[in-house]
Amino acid sequence: MTRRHYTHWPLLESPLTAIAVSPSDRQCFFKQFERWGLDMELPLYLWNAGYKYVQEIRSGKITPTPTAVEDNILGTICNASRDGIFLVEGIVQNIDPLIDLQLRNAHDALAQGDSLTFIVLFDALLDIPMNLYPLIPQLEKPFPSSKELEELVTQFCQEHPFKKESDPLPLLQACTGLPEGEITLVLNRLVGEANTLEEFADSVLEYAKQKLAGKGVRILPPPDVPKAAGLDLLDKDIDKIASLFDPRASSWKLRNPNGGLLWGLPGTGKSLVAKMIAQRIRAKMIAVDFNQLVGSTVSESLQNLKHLLDLADNSGNVVLFFDEFEKNFVGWESGGSGGAMAKMTGELLSWLQDHTTPVFMLATINRLGLLPAELVRRFKYVWFLGNPHNGALYEIFQIHLGKYCPNLRFTDSQWRILLDEYRGCSPDEIGKAVERTLETNFHHQVQSAKEQGKAFNPRKYLPQISLEDLLTERQNFTPASANKAISDQLYAIKQDADFARPTSGRDTSRFARINRGMFEQSGAKNQGTGTTKLNRQPKSLEVI
Repeated sequence: MTRRHYTHWPLLESPLTAIAVSPSDRQCFFKQFERWGLDMELPLYLWNAGYKYVQEIRSGKITPTPTAVEDNILGTICNASRDGIFLVEGIVQNIDPLIDLQLRNAHDALAQGDSLTFIVLFDALLDIPMNLYPLIPQLEKPFPSSKELEELVTQFCQEHPFKKESDPLPLLQACTGLPEGEITLVLNRLVGEANTLEEFADSVLEYAKQKLAGKGVRILPPPDVPKAAGLDLLDKDIDKIASLFDPRASSWKLRNPNGGLLWGLPGTGKSLVAKMIAQRIRAKMIAVDFNQLVGSTVSESLQNLKHLLDLADNSGNVVLFFDEFEKNFVGWESGGSGGAMAKMTGELLSWLQDHTTPVFMLATINRLGLLPAELVRRFKYVWFLGNPHNGALYEIFQIHLGKYCPNLRFTDSQWRILLDEYRGCSPDEIGKAVERTLETNFHHQVQSAKEQGKAFNPRKYLPQISLEDLLTERQNFTPASANKAISDQLYAIKQDADFARPTSGRDTSRFARINRGMFEQSGAKNQGTGTTKLNRQPKSLEVI
């Protein structure tokens, strides 16, 4: 529910008001009402169930008054007929029939009284019954606007010289979705732990992730590789999306994109790309199983979905991630659970169209045709990820080999042999092949030391991988693309690939394959080298 900003309170002139306030914003809230109290020449009082006596707030200090409260704070205030602003905390989140009646009585008493008495009910969540809506106007102290957030973060950076010269964008993105008071508390708490603004922003983002995980939401870890290799066109799209997630983009009346579909066969890096996008826009990545939102009834299913979307909308920069999304929509228009799915799809369609919060919905799909067409149209981006070309394969190997053997070097001729043998393999298959190769080599080292009666000390042996090792491992598995069912599916996908945005440009690397005619002899290229695919001997490994 969207409520008016709490700064409208003086204009309402209502004796009874309810305001949603985050607990971390209490001090900011008190200071604002103290200023209004001075303007109106009225004292400011505070009470919640933790106090036995009504408290007075003066010059930022909270001190008790002689007025004791037995059980009915609203009756106590109305019976005292005392001028003032009374902040009452904690009675509007779960309103039982007794409090309902007390609120009605308080409204009547304040309307008939002669004193200038204002009661402000506040809590983190408001749960006002519909029958009380006309009697109790509802306001809220929202998260800082983009302008307020920029002023808050910029001022903080100026107070800390070692961060003054940096662009505050990473910190702006990390603080998005936190209340004003919480931002101040967290920044002051974490500022001493970082040497750069980038590290500082990462610390704030990690705090926000832990807070969200405490609500029972599954937060995915960051990617285990620095980038998704070979996806140069997708990388440009991600850069543009990241710029639109800059809170300052609203000054141009721009809004962040609502979401994207990552389309391709398993193993092509769709989940990795989703993590990369979340990392680039400094977002919390919430993983969701759509089927788990389906309850025993339609209303329960809709409530589960609305709760998830509300949580995402109120958590700042968020990537809402659905894996293998199309599987949830098989028979979605039929009866049974399909009835719930149809209504949930309608709710999701409305949210995708209308939401303005910094939430980017990402879904991975293997078969685009299983998704409802109206749902596909709601996504601003649809990306197609196919098997990598030679240049992309080279980059993928560089990343995975660099994780274990950063000083490993192959000659160009060795690279061409390796890329030729691994042609048709997915990025996931390449990563697993490198990992299995290293596991095999580690096992051999351990066994060798055992046979020699020596204790194996891994610190004395650097990880080693040779070209021969990788070629041997390639003979131990068959790429998924070689499976007829999958190759047929890949062919079907490619027929519709023009519908999606490409993720890789033309291969311009030195390893790009040269298109040959059907009857052109490949031996001409190797003439004079004495090397064929069957008898070639890879050169020894070059280690720098």
